[in-house]
Amino acid sequence: MVKCPNNPKCEAFTLIEALLASGILAMVLSAALLPFTVGLQNDLYSGRHVEAVALAQGLMEEIIAKPFYDPDHPDDLTPGPENGESARNQFDNVDDYDGYTEAAGSVRLYLSGLTSADIDPALSRRVTVEYVHLTGQDGGQTANVCRVIVVVDDGGVEMLKLSRLVYGDLEE
Repeated sequence: MVKCPNNPKCEAFTLIEALLASGILAMVLSAALLPFTVGLQNDLYSGRHVEAVALAQGLMEEIIAKPFYDPDHPDDLTPGPENGESARNQFDNVDDYDGYTEAAGSVRLYLSGLTSADIDPALSRRVTVEYVHLTGQDGGQTANVCRVIVVVDDGGVEMLKLSRLVYGDLEE
């Protein structure tokens, strides 16, 4: 503090004191706001994660609702869609979804192709279906179990992977 030269009762802050006080105030405010910023980031991530889980579960439910074996070719155990099945609404069994992908911004909620404006445009989905032989199962036996993996990516980075074993009965 300095005294005013013409008025002995007048005191004023120097520029250095004002800058020092402003700096201390800025540090205190940033420290006080940090928990709120981190909380907001966690809330946003949690919301995206819930959305990713819902997208993965929805597609997984759609897949496992299909017959295990192809109705037209029950002996064909080659993962991936058969000839003429170029779109999701044409898939008629579980393994047709192998290699299915939905790019960011084009995730479809339903077979009809409807999208929702609420879906984060950075999210994408991909599916892998592979036939597996379980421990103790004869390797020469026709596979009757497949692993279905649905992955949800966020901006090209894997956010969630949902995996499920699906059993098929030849008597279906």
